[in-house]
Amino acid sequence: MLHVFRSRSHHRCVVVSRIAAALFLAACSSASDNVTAPSAGAPTRLELSTNGVALAGLGAADSIIATLRDADGNNVSASAVRWTSDNPLVAQVSASGSVGTVTGRAAGVTRIHATAGSLAMDVDVQVLGVRGVSLVQSAVALRAGDTQLLGTLIDADVNTSMTLHFTSLNAAVATVSADGVVSGISAGTTTVRVSSAADPRVFAMANITVNPARAVSFAPGGSAITLWVGDARSLSANVDVDANESHDIVWSSENIAVATVSESGVITATGIGTAIIRASSAADPRARAELLLTVRSARTVSVSPDTASLVAGAQQQFAATVVIEDGLSTKVVWSSSDTSVATVSDAGMVSAVAAGSTTITATSMADATRTGTATVIVNNAGASGGAVSAQLRRSK
Repeated sequence: MLHVFRSRSHHRCVVVSRIAAALFLAACSSASDNVTAPSAGAPTRLELSTNGVALAGLGAADSIIATLRDADGNNVSASAVRWTSDNPLVAQVSASGSVGTVTGRAAGVTRIHATAGSLAMDVDVQVLGVRGVSLVQSAVALRAGDTQLLGTLIDADVNTSMTLHFTSLNAAVATVSADGVVSGISAGTTTVRVSSAADPRVFAMANITVNPARAVSFAPGGSAITLWVGDARSLSANVDVDANESHDIVWSSENIAVATVSESGVITATGIGTAIIRASSAADPRARAELLLTVRSARTVSVSPDTASLVAGAQQQFAATVVIEDGLSTKVVWSSSDTSVATVSDAGMVSAVAAGSTTITATSMADATRTGTATVIVNNAGASGGAVSAQLRRSK
């Protein structure tokens, strides 16, 4: 209540009023300073940002956020949240305050627990991944130069990487491509490891045996031969292929103007020069052998006359002509196929012995494969026309 004192002085009344007003404002200000904002209560509820986590594979990670609230729904600091995993071998969890980071360690299922005092919440975690890798063939045999695809089987979750890594433990024996194709390099053994890209701990092994490459070969010393125009020679070759494969040989000449070769391997020299004669495996054309053929001018021996008719006791001179390279002997060796009918001297003189027929042969001394022949018929003395024929030949 504001009292106004009546006095003789109006100035005194004004002063009292101002003091009272000041006291009233001071009291109001003091009451205002003593009012405080309401504070959050104790946590009564724990909330998590998800109730399930699926990780794509080994090493994949995801975060779970924890929130604490009081009875009025107000946020309470979640720094005291504790995170644990039922199976750290499947998924581990690391904590940073209210955030739990889950990392996949192996394919499988586990549960992550978040606790704050008496409050607890769980999150189911599945780590997607590869459970197993197996091979259709655990042992493979192939030849050097051959390839073979490794068949694989993968036991994995849907949406999991099916990529496999292939590694040869001895690339000098066999290599393996990124898609599992084994290539034989050289004879020997090695192992190929097949592992999951999603989880390298999951793998399978294949034993690889590399056998020598298929091969065709000539006999020792058969890599080069010489023939003369008109000659023919039969060739043969060894073939090393698998038992269930064809052992046939395909023959060919690189220069048919010099030599041809038949399906059975008979070479015929047709012209002067050189040619490569090739024997290839019918089972594997990569397997082949080659020889160098040199063809020279023909070597020939001819006998003159090429036929004669004598009477027993008569003689006839035969001559041999040898065509051969310069510097080689042109001499021949004479022989009779039946000396009881006729004999022949070193100089080619034929002597008739008894009735019958024989072949006179002149063989080159420089090349015994070159011969010339003549046919001699011997008649008994007194046979019609025989004496005249014999007399004519003796007079030559």
